[in-house]
Amino acid sequence: TWEKIRDTQKAGAKLMTTSGAHDFLVERGVIPDFHAQCDPRPEKPQFVQKPQKETTYLLASVVHPDVYAHLKDYRIVQWHLQNKKTDIGVVKELATGDFLVIAGSTIGLGAISLSRIMGYRDIEIHAMDSSNRSGERHAGPHGGKFKKSMFVTAESGRTFETTAQMVSQAREFSTLVWFIGDLKVTLWGDGLLQEMLRGKLSKAA
Repeated sequence: TWEKIRDTQKAGAKLMTTSGAHDFLVERGVIPDFHAQCDPRPEKPQFVQKPQKETTYLLASVVHPDVYAHLKDYRIVQWHLQNKKTDIGVVKELATGDFLVIAGSTIGLGAISLSRIMGYRDIEIHAMDSSNRSGERHAGPHGGKFKKSMFVTAESGRTFETTAQMVSQAREFSTLVWFIGDLKVTLWGDGLLQEMLRGKLSKAA
């Protein structure tokens, strides 16, 4: 649905990318207004091989130093990720006056929190379905260890190939949106996440 993203941005919407969506869209002439990352692994500069002067890079303070070095000539705004209770030490000891962002288990969820903090309430989400396709987790290159596939059957009877991490993402999604409370969210595409939001997860195997 990337053409829809291009058209919506041309109509005045702001675009935030995560993971490999940055370079995917840049290669097609669609320049993100923002790009968010929170993964601490050292291979993550691969997601921004085509950095743009027009893009603001929203990097969590846990992001690997190689990413910061790679983007040193571009606009960076740092934020602090809350993943566990002890993360409060970051703002108590190292960044007094800052705050933690509840971002869930994936940067896709983090982008929702960041968008709301920045004042956006009407959010359209593309390429987030919490599903595998033909054994592949992501549409493009993605670092990290391969997670074992599993199959999940939704209440509707539809079955999706996925991973335990992506099932967690799908469950966290509705909790996060409910917690924020004042969002209008449109989910493009079709997958486990979209199906789970139509009904409760009934069976996982």
